[in-house]
Amino acid sequence: MSLHDDVIEVWKQPGPAKAYYDEVLKQPPLRDVMLGPLRERLGNPNHPALALFPEVTREDLTLPGLDGYDVRVTRFTPPDAVPGVWVYLHGGAWILPTSGKHLAGAKRMATLTNCTAIAVD
Repeated sequence: MSLHDDVIEVWKQPGPAKAYYDEVLKQPPLRDVMLGPLRERLGNPNHPALALFPEVTREDLTLPGLDGYDVRVTRFTPPDAVPGVWVYLHGGAWILPTSGKHLAGAKRMATLTNCTAIAVD
């Protein structure tokens, strides 16, 4: 059970604020209301720099997260990649997407290091 589930259980208890909490629980999660539009606007996946280094292959993957939420990653692999993986964490507090600009940087690092790069969204 997550902290969110614990909070919901408390909100369901009888008391003077129950009607208010019942209304709150009908609303979509705040992450969907606020972060969805931000992610759409800021996560331009078609940055022009992504056209550079066409020999590098790109794979968009989804990995299961430990908290039940999926984690999107993009893997860039040069044609003759050496063993090992370079992980790119762009920051952004994991609430905003990896923009095409950040993906292009990871792709460039894969090329310069001749190593597979994983960009975590």
